[in-house]
Amino acid sequence: MIPCKYCREPIDEAAKKCKKCNEPFYLVGKVLKFTPLLSAVVAVASLGIAFSEIIEKQKAAQRADVAEKAHVEVSRELSAKERAADQALREIAQQLPAPSREVMIKNLRLPDRATLEELERKAKSAPADAEIQRQAFLYRALKRPEG
Repeated sequence: MIPCKYCREPIDEAAKKCKKCNEPFYLVGKVLKFTPLLSAVVAVASLGIAFSEIIEKQKAAQRADVAEKAHVEVSRELSAKERAADQALREIAQQLPAPSREVMIKNLRLPDRATLEELERKAKSAPADAEIQRQAFLYRALKRPEG
């Protein structure tokens, strides 16, 4: 008989746990003793990770909203500038005689069957292409100077 390490009660040498205090003497028993605590730690860690993911998704959504608002504001600003440039070109074109407008349209070097709708489509599909934007403005102003 040997004394228990925890309660000093005499126990058999081959015993796996103390009969009085229920403390295990083998490694697996000691680990199993902490299973509820380990489960709680894993659960709290999982909740923490899930919470941080939710926070990151919210931040990403906020960044997307800010970017969308900035994009809309820039689009409005560009539309205002586009309208102002369009109006200025119309005013210039109104002062030109009709034959001069036709010559200017030919000088734009557009394809023979180019229409305003085609140019508008190209201008919308390539907003960063300054040459297409310029051609669309000029063509629009020269074809319809009175409007």
